Amino acid sequence: MVRQLEVPFEHGDRQGRFRVFLGDHECGRHPLQYQAEWLQNHHGYRLDPSVMKRLATLARIAESDGVALEDLLM
Repeated sequence: MVRQLEVPFEHGDRQGRFRVFLGDHECGRHPLQYQAEWLQNHHGYRLDPSVMKRLATLARIAESDGVALEDLLM
């Protein structure tokens, strides 16, 4: 299952929201690693660090409890 979220981004003095997709990700990697890198490299946008940190925490909880990350998100 894939879950769609809108997360804040920053680009200089501009802020907004960007749609990301969460699903299966490689163990040990941030669930948004590739999307965040693509957004930074191709558009110069940076996902909000606090959102990245919270999702990394949820991913660790999901892995340790043996559940899918998407199941922890509403």
